[in-house]
Amino acid sequence: MERILYYEVAPVCYVNLMSVIPDIWQGFQREWLLEAIENSLERRRNSRIQAFRDDLFIRWIRFRGAYIWKEICQHYRH
Repeated sequence: MERILYYEVAPVCYVNLMSVIPDIWQGFQREWLLEAIENSLERRRNSRIQAFRDDLFIRWIRFRGAYIWKEICQHYRH
């Protein structure tokens, strides 16, 4: 789940994940989200430069959003 969050969902939805303004959290249409994730993954598969850039971006998201995963783990540990 952590990998999916940071490597698939977060690069597409980072504006919402990093927002402190609740109004930004509006949700996403399923079809749009799935298509956006697939497009993002496809760009990484087709370009080493894009893969490198996205890797740096994902590292930044993981650093800035570490509290998100920590909170998820606190609520769903069983």
